[in-house]
Amino acid sequence: HHHHQQQQTHAQEEEGTASYERNENEEMTLEQKQWSNVVQHFISAKTKANTGSASKLLNHSPQLLRPIMEHALCHAAVLSNKYEHLCYARAVCSESVTLRSNCPEVWFRYSVILERLGDYVAAEDAKATSISLGSGEGGFVG
Repeated sequence: HHHHQQQQTHAQEEEGTASYERNENEEMTLEQKQWSNVVQHFISAKTKANTGSASKLLNHSPQLLRPIMEHALCHAAVLSNKYEHLCYARAVCSESVTLRSNCPEVWFRYSVILERLGDYVAAEDAKATSISLGSGEGGFVG
């Protein structure tokens, strides 16, 4: 009888580790997975377009659409919280602050991404830039 009990405890332990491993694999929430897929679509579209630059894809879209797509991409990257997605968003943002250096929204978005990547100094600079640009327009909100 005693032996049987031992086996039972062992089985329980194994079950415990198995479920722990399962949780490890599912560390992304369903929402994060969905946002991660959004970023993947951006990246695969870029790859299909076979372009060298992160935002050539966005440049192909009408000027009006670019900020919207960019916003969606950065939002998705932040919510997916995946390092490579944040890096991709950073590449797009860094190009945007070059192309539209007087746009406070672009700088603010850049600061959010940099902060997520742990680059706090650069994030502060970007945020300060966005605030100084925004104050001139009155009513800029991040």
